[in-house]
Amino acid sequence: MEIASDGAAAVSDRGLRRGVNADAVALASAGAWTVGVVCDGVSMSARPERAAQVASEVGAASTAARLRAGVLPETALTDAAVRAARAVTALAGSIHDAPACTYVAGIAGPDGVRAYWVGNSPTRFAEYCARPAVTFSTK
Repeated sequence: MEIASDGAAAVSDRGLRRGVNADAVALASAGAWTVGVVCDGVSMSARPERAAQVASEVGAASTAARLRAGVLPETALTDAAVRAARAVTALAGSIHDAPACTYVAGIAGPDGVRAYWVGNSPTRFAEYCARPAVTFSTK
């Protein structure tokens, strides 16, 4: 999977263990802010690829909308993660049929870079043509 949007790009592949790519990426912009959300479906859950797709799309759209509304970047990231979680929860037919995914969101803009994550996905920021990557989280 490869996507690009207003100064940002994302690439993901299926990996070596699974026949389905349960990763999903969504990009959005809100004024001077660029939003990226990456989700990885939990393979032991039902429909992990759908959970990742829904969470990334809802998360990116919600973050961008909240930034446009003028809320603090940290609040926008937190609110969007809650909305993404609710959207994934709504996919469940029952407690035994609940999809799941990790969630990593990042925004870059005039006030710097911020990241938010749920789950065990590592988050790193790499400056364009600059210093080595700064790690926000590790497994």
